[in-house]
Amino acid sequence: MDDGLDDFTEITRGRDLLSVTPQQIALQRALDLPTPRYAHLPLLTDNSGAKLCKRTGAKAVDEIDKHAVLKTIFRALGLPVINEVIAAEDETRWRWAVRHWDMAKVARADVAVDVEGLQGACN
Repeated sequence: MDDGLDDFTEITRGRDLLSVTPQQIALQRALDLPTPRYAHLPLLTDNSGAKLCKRTGAKAVDEIDKHAVLKTIFRALGLPVINEVIAAEDETRWRWAVRHWDMAKVARADVAVDVEGLQGACN
């Protein structure tokens, strides 16, 4: 409901929320609220397929090698991994990613992450 009241027109979230989207749209329509466009992105999982999250004991992003994490995320989002972009300042990287974003190139399935490899790269 907040999305409609705040005039959100596009929502991007994890595909684990895909199953509840029809109910949210039905509620928006019942309340005569606008329905935003939804995009559901793949989840990052460990090698056994468990979603990476604090609840399952996954390390926080700031506890692992930032560049390794960014490379994984870029691959999942279908963005080319260019070392100069990965190493750039956050705002520069963000602008580059937005310019090169193409939802059609985003992975369709969840993306398994070599958690041990990323943790091994901790600073």
